[in-house]
Parts: sequence; C-alpha cells; structure tokens
Amino acid sequence: MMSSFKFNLASTSAYLYDWAKAIHQQGKLQTFYTGYPKFKLPDHKEFPVCSYSAIVAKNLAMIKYIPENFRPSNRDLYLSQDKAFDKRVAKNFTAAGFFIGMPGQCIKTFKRAKELGDKRILKHAMGSVKNLSEILSEEYEKRGLSLQKETPFNSSYLKQLNKEYALADAHIMASSIGKNQLIEEGVPEKSIWVIPYAANSDIFKASHSSPANSKPFSIVFAGQLSVRKGFIYLQQALEQAGQKNWACHAFGSQLNEVKQDLNSYTGKIPIKFHGAVNQAELAEAMRKADVLVLPSIEDGFGLVVPQALNCGTPCIVSDAVGAKDIITHRENGSIFPSKNSSELYDELLWWSENKKQVHSCTSWEHSARLLIKFSEELVK
Repeated sequence: MMSSFKFNLASTSAYLYDWAKAIHQQGKLQTFYTGYPKFKLPDHKEFPVCSYSAIVAKNLAMIKYIPENFRPSNRDLYLSQDKAFDKRVAKNFTAAGFFIGMPGQCIKTFKRAKELGDKRILKHAMGSVKNLSEILSEEYEKRGLSLQKETPFNSSYLKQLNKEYALADAHIMASSIGKNQLIEEGVPEKSIWVIPYAANSDIFKASHSSPANSKPFSIVFAGQLSVRKGFIYLQQALEQAGQKNWACHAFGSQLNEVKQDLNSYTGKIPIKFHGAVNQAELAEAMRKADVLVLPSIEDGFGLVVPQALNCGTPCIVSDAVGAKDIITHRENGSIFPSKNSSELYDELLWWSENKKQVHSCTSWEHSARLLIKFSEELVK
C-alpha cells in the first residue's frame, strides 16, 4: 500500500483546488471533496471532484438575503455547515492511504479514515487557534465585541479541535510561524510539515509593462475585511500620507465587526471598496497595482502574497503573516512589525519612490511534491 497510496482531500472552500490539481498531476489524488459548486471549478472533469455545494449554497443565501436579526449568526451557520460537510464526506469516504482534512470540519471523517487504516493529516488554514484567540481577544474587546460570539472559536469548536488533534498523524502548516505555534502547543516537531501555498500561474501572471511613475501610487489590499486581517492599520498608514498622489483599492467581503473601523477613516488618500471578485479580476487588479499590502494581526500564510508576486507586484506584509517566509525585505516586498502603522507607512513611502516589478517562481507542483515526500517518510 505504501508505494501506491493516494490522497483524499476535503475542504468546504475552493482555495485548495489548485493544490488538489497538482497532486492529481503527480498521480496521487483519489478524491477532492469540496463545498464549492463543481461547475465553477475549471478543468474539474479532468480529475475526481466530489461537490457538496448545496450545504454551502444554503448558508450563503441566508447570509446574503436574510438580515442578521432574523437568522442564525454567521458563526453558527458556518459551524453547522462544517459539521454537515464532514458528515457527508465521512459517509462517502473510501480508503486511499491518506486523508487530509481541515480543522473543525473533519472529526467524523478522521474517525472513518482511522477505521479503514488511512493516515490522518490536519491541514491548518491559519496559525494555531489558541494563539489566534490570545492575539485577537484584545482587538475584539477594543471594539466592544466578543471573540466567541463573532467567530467560530467557541468552546464546542475547541473541544472538537482537540479531538481532531488527537486523531491526526501529522499536521500541515504553510509557514514557519504556524509551525512554531504548534510546537508551543506541544505538537511534536517531526509531525509538522511546512508546505507553502503557491499561485495558479495561468491566472496570476505578470504583464510585460513596467510600473508607470506618472500615475497615482496604487495600493491593493486583498482579503476579507475583518479584525484579523488588520485593515485598520493600513487605514492609519494612509492617514499619515496626507495628500500624496496615492490610491488604495480593497478587494474582499466586509464583516460587520469592522464597520466601526472603516467609518473611522479620516485620510485624504481615496479608498475604493470593490467587494469580493473572481480570481481573474483580482489578478488584473494586482497587475495594475504598485504594491499589495497584507497587514494581518494573525495570518497562517496569506495566499494573496504568492498570487501578487506571480503578477510582478511587491508585497508589504506584517511580521504576523506566514508568507513573510517568501519575502526578502525591499527586494520583492517589505516586512513591518504587526500593528505598527508608522512603519507600514515608511514601507509604503519607500515603494512609492522605488517602483519596480518583482519575480516569483512559486508553484503548486512544488507543494504537491513536498506533500508526497513527507507522506513517504511517515509510512517508511
């Protein structure tokens, strides 16, 4: 079995789809389980995709069309969604050798995989929840909010997470930050695999034109507008810029928890909010930008960083962003202290005076090969 093992991979979202394709190209994917509609996944007919999109679509419809006062909270909807997805995957699961699941949505499938003799891998989308909770609690309290009420990280979630940890044979983190956090939690270092994210090079690719010095200095933020992503610190940096010839574009959905932050902006630099867009639109925006900023307070990696680098766009990230692993300061981006808007402003100013295209060679094929390598070592 060990020479012919394959992977079952499950995630309610589509962000691991490109990784699943790369694993398939290595001849190692049995099934990719997703909550994303199959017809929206390019090339989905070329390899095994099992979609349970009705579960996710129901939640999205409720969030979009029913006011918050008349429906369950976003937190409760997502917790219910993850449990329903896990139940469906476990019911239809067949042995492959390895199962890769996401925290909070794989407890039943982990148990089923163990019954069938498969190894269980916990793929973390962010840093450790314990660390995240410690970091974010203060930020939520500043805003008069409760971390437990606004996020999925309540006692029930943490109880399930502990069970998933106990069943996991290995953990996948995308960065050294995440790895160190798991080690601090007591997870053995040898069971933590660092496998970085990459970008779809068919979509996220550079243009051949050089940055124009005459146009406004264009800043892009990409990601969910949430407390965790630290957008307020970009706002504060822009407020320090006065009336410079700069412009900022934000791409991503807005959570209610940051309404107060967004309304507090007093800067002269215009910020345009585009909402959530598809990958092609995001790639085009990145190509037009002079720099991407990801000022997260906590971020296990930040997929938008390799995406922007592939588009030739430098990335300014906080030192709490896992993707700092692929940033060389003032060569392909900058790293600044988390929550320090003054130092973020300094880096924005430097890049506004030193515009250039950068280069990236990250690939999902490399990440797939790393997964196979670690898995072979586990079963030797």
